[in-house]
Amino acid sequence: EANKLEPSSDSTAIKLYELTHSTWMSVFSQLSVTGIVANVLANMELVSLTGNEIQFKLDVNQSAVFSPDMIVKLEAALEDYFSELVKVTIEIAEVNVETPALLGQRLRAEEKQKTIDEFIQDDIVQELVSRFSGSVVIDSIEPITKGDKQ
Repeated sequence: EANKLEPSSDSTAIKLYELTHSTWMSVFSQLSVTGIVANVLANMELVSLTGNEIQFKLDVNQSAVFSPDMIVKLEAALEDYFSELVKVTIEIAEVNVETPALLGQRLRAEEKQKTIDEFIQDDIVQELVSRFSGSVVIDSIEPITKGDKQ
């Protein structure tokens, strides 16, 4: 088939024909992109897939860094993942669903709230606050990330 590139070695990879907005979230996290191209992709909603043409909507609030020259890089990243030639079209507009960037923000916010709740409910913290008539400075609580020392 003329559209095929080298076959993907990952049998668990999502196939191009399986691409939907929900699978886009997973595909995005597996793309080999960095910098501005990654930022643009993270702020896109998958609108439709017709054959090998993928139509995205780029969040208007994140469109300042986008230039049409990036489409070649976006297509290359997607072609590398899908092992198929693709054509990307992008409309700059208000997105209607959660993008990979918004998903990341939501997950970080949920993790922070979980950390705050666990800290405040901790028996030792409650004992210290009670004993010293203290209070917890909520903004000082941050989740420990993998790179942080515990």
